[in-house]
Amino acid sequence: MATHLVSQSHRSNATKAELFEQLLHSTQQQVHCRSEEELVELQETKESEKAKVLQALQSCPTPIRLTHRLLCRVPQLMIDVVRIKFSGLLAKLTEIELDLQPCGATGIGESTVRLFHKHGAKVCIADVQDNLGQQVCQSLGGEPDTFFCHCDVTKEEDVCSAVDLTVEKFGTLDIMVNNAGISGAPCPDIREADLSEFEKVFDINVKGVFHGMKHAARIMIPQTKGTIISICSVAGAIGGLGPHAYTGSKHAVLGLNKNVAAELGKYGIRVNCVSPYAVATGLALAHLPEEERTEDAMVGFRNFVARNANMQGTELTANDVANAVLFLASDEARYISGTNLMVDGGFTSVNHSLRVFR
Repeated sequence: MATHLVSQSHRSNATKAELFEQLLHSTQQQVHCRSEEELVELQETKESEKAKVLQALQSCPTPIRLTHRLLCRVPQLMIDVVRIKFSGLLAKLTEIELDLQPCGATGIGESTVRLFHKHGAKVCIADVQDNLGQQVCQSLGGEPDTFFCHCDVTKEEDVCSAVDLTVEKFGTLDIMVNNAGISGAPCPDIREADLSEFEKVFDINVKGVFHGMKHAARIMIPQTKGTIISICSVAGAIGGLGPHAYTGSKHAVLGLNKNVAAELGKYGIRVNCVSPYAVATGLALAHLPEEERTEDAMVGFRNFVARNANMQGTELTANDVANAVLFLASDEARYISGTNLMVDGGFTSVNHSLRVFR
């Protein structure tokens, strides 16, 4: 994705093609210089050439598609000038579950923060785990581009304050990622289900997302732009994959996602979900007593997940989920809203119960 810009229309294709042929011819002549004097001259004129290319790009009515072949043929000048820019990544609030457990797993929240930071986003990390949040923040260089604030997503005033602080520091809020969540205690018998545990899961998984959507919309509606992304689960698409509270909460998030997308579309705000298959993070073992969250337990979980996956030979990681979030946040997904992007290797699209292909 970092090697091309996708055209937004088919207008002026001939003009664009001619323009880039001219730029290509001019650049090739410069790159093929041989003498030391010519190389020095090329270095001195590089900045002015960049300015010419940028001016030519800006004069086009729409972005121009650059193929990998073209970038390879124009080694240095074009690569310096033409870069993918996710214009939506100016500022971001992330409700993250910082999964830095002794087992060594990397959480989806942390992976998302690091990936967005890598792509130039200014990031606010909002979480109840202060020490872990500060560690991630400092590892990325801290302020002014990254900061941490304590936030309990079940408390609306905390989410409101986190959003306001983000706008105060960054000037805007373009992307909101709702990722805080818990699985709850496993209880396969609904007759034994504990109501307080059920309410706890819904408070974090559903109310937390609702609070995030509400206060992101408060900022995004006046600016008529923005994107809200909520981390859901395959358990929100089909039954039998998790505890009743967890499954119910993820179905609720999908319903919220569709309804909020329906409301905010008129303001140019996109609202989407990302639903991953099981990822081997600390959250997977969170229901166990701390002394049982061992490396062996994680290996057992990973083996169980691998056996039941549709996509064999590839393990889903937190980075894979983060990449999906980054795509939905970018302008490459500018007309995608109200959708639930499944990152599950086809798990929810197939039924292997008859073992036709196994």
